[in-house]
Amino acid sequence: MVDPDRRHALTALQLARAAFSGPQDLFIADGANGLSRRIWAGLGGTEPLLYNLHWTRPLRPARYVLSLLGERAAFLRALTFAARPLAVLVDALSARLRPNRFHREELAEEALNSATMLAHLPEVMNGNALQPAYDAQSLAWLLEQTGRKRRHGKLRARTVLDGERRLVGWYLHYVKAGGLSEVVQIAARDGWFDRVLQRLLADAWRHGAAAVRGRLDPRYAQKLSDQHCWMRQEDPCVLIHSRHADVLAAIRQGDAFLSRLEGEWWLRFLGE
Repeated sequence: MVDPDRRHALTALQLARAAFSGPQDLFIADGANGLSRRIWAGLGGTEPLLYNLHWTRPLRPARYVLSLLGERAAFLRALTFAARPLAVLVDALSARLRPNRFHREELAEEALNSATMLAHLPEVMNGNALQPAYDAQSLAWLLEQTGRKRRHGKLRARTVLDGERRLVGWYLHYVKAGGLSEVVQIAARDGWFDRVLQRLLADAWRHGAAAVRGRLDPRYAQKLSDQHCWMRQEDPCVLIHSRHADVLAAIRQGDAFLSRLEGEWWLRFLGE
């Protein structure tokens, strides 16, 4: 952050250079704009393509389209408001289509807390060359702070259990009726990602979300495609900097667990 009266100087560049010269193994920015990209690239940082892809799964397609139109121009808001009854009817019909009938297997769910996450991290993050190393105090603080943010809606953090009450994964997402459900993190044991994803989509549907959006985990691109998710690159973007070749290689190859919980995406300084 730079004083507006000093932005003509090289203050931002000097601050970034000082940050990069620190002792950290990895520096992540998770909310960067175009100017940040240019500064970052000039200092040797990179923009990892795979972790800048976002997937979106419409749940109520008509409502979702209306929400996008309402964001584009003020004069369209009155039109979208008038079209809501028709959108409700279209979405009710689309819910009967097979792609929108979520698998109704008997999987249980419970509230997710930091102790449960720590206990099962080795199981759900097995196979990642680079993954977060949480500790009890910092993770409890992180979840508490994430839950206080309401810009994207109410945070729901849930575990998913199989028929033997064994934890197979979890999901955290913000839900907002009629709006976009933003995924903070989704994790699953080997072979369970698609079913945990289905539970997430069903939860967002039950709470009235028009669509669900999250950051791509490259290992599950096919699973997301199978659930009719479409992907695109969009801002804000992720930027990384590291002096370690193995760290950079893991991220560039999609072999890192980098959810929105690992950076400052959830913080979003504007509002709560």
